[in-house]
Amino acid sequence: MARIIAGRLEDQEKADELAQALQDAGISKDKISIFFVNPDGQHHILTMGGDKESSPGASDAGKGAWVGSGVGAVAGAAIGSVGGPIGAGIGAGVGAYTGSLAGAVSETSDDPESDPDADKKDEPVTDRKSGLHVAAEVGDEHRDKVVRLIRDHDGKDVEEAEGNIEDGKWKDFDPTKPVRLAS
Repeated sequence: MARIIAGRLEDQEKADELAQALQDAGISKDKISIFFVNPDGQHHILTMGGDKESSPGASDAGKGAWVGSGVGAVAGAAIGSVGGPIGAGIGAGVGAYTGSLAGAVSETSDDPESDPDADKKDEPVTDRKSGLHVAAEVGDEHRDKVVRLIRDHDGKDVEEAEGNIEDGKWKDFDPTKPVRLAS
């Protein structure tokens, strides 16, 4: 595998300008790739779409739904009992439904600290942001120059990865891999 340096750009014009600057710096056109990265979760890696078998932040939602439905059913039955036995039954059903929804939502998390794999990461990484990216396969002699060119062309999130670019396509690109920012 070769070294790849990539960065995110704001628009197609800037990406094209960067690609030309990379060629002017000695990078072969077939070793430069311009591509779009979808937002996290929308990479369609799985058969039914998406990236993950389940949402990491929703791991406790089922437990929250059960607790919420129980509390909601009791509260709904108590309130509905004013209308007699039928009112208590309807109140319990509405309370259970509302409580399960509230309980499930309260147990979901978008907190990155809840990531079970967080302690396994031993080098600085970040999530890859959606947008237009330009990547170049480079040797050691071009690495620093390419990083500088990407930054000079307003490239953001300049990353360093391993892979292969053939005929202008990053063949083994995986959008779900963590990003290793270039220093």
